[in-house]
Amino acid sequence: MAKMTLEEREKYARIILATLGGSVLAAKAQGKKPTFEEMRVTYLALAKAIKYPAYKWPGFTRLVGHTLADMRAMLDHFDEGVPLIEVMVVRKDNRPKYNGYPGKGFSAPCPEYDVEMDPAKKKKIVDAHFAEVWKYGHRWADVIDKLGWRTSNLIMYHRG
Repeated sequence: MAKMTLEEREKYARIILATLGGSVLAAKAQGKKPTFEEMRVTYLALAKAIKYPAYKWPGFTRLVGHTLADMRAMLDHFDEGVPLIEVMVVRKDNRPKYNGYPGKGFSAPCPEYDVEMDPAKKKKIVDAHFAEVWKYGHRWADVIDKLGWRTSNLIMYHRG
């Protein structure tokens, strides 16, 4: 598997933050209150949307996972109260037990989550974390301003 430099991972961690946070802000601006299922994005769709350089490499989801961990470290350093927005990044898998839920790396910031647990329990956990992401609301703009990729044309993924 190819590797990305720390600088590349940090850059893409900031882009992912701006993309995920931006999608929450965009939905709020439109007066929507979407469900987790409406806001989630697969690793592949996210990687393509942000032009993640590794998305064609074998095992790219592991690299995206490392980049999500970098994003979490930046968020925790900024403010430990920032919700787990990485809950929105999910697996696309032929096995229903895994499809549409975060990968095993999500258990690092969320110890109660286990990729092998019953889907009903996973749903309860991810719905609760997404509710916190949504409740964080317009504060995502401050987080993005301080930590996100600064661009006048944020890439926002939104299923519509």
